Amino acid sequence: MTLAEVAELAGAELADASSADLPIRGLASLDHAGPHHLAFFDNLKYADQLKRTRAGACLVSPRYISSVPAHVA
Repeated sequence: MTLAEVAELAGAELADASSADLPIRGLASLDHAGPHHLAFFDNLKYADQLKRTRAGACLVSPRYISSVPAHVA
């Protein structure tokens, strides 16, 4: 499944449309995710994990978009 397909199913908006074709092969926590995993962030308690994550993409609310590392869609 691509990131665009995941976003459509979740009713989410891609912050960067250039990542739409990113293949997503599973879900993982921020600290265990790799380049083809989707992670989730919505608690500042895990801000350090977000900064260090290797996730390919991360679902976040609009208020946290600026906290997502540049390499994470």
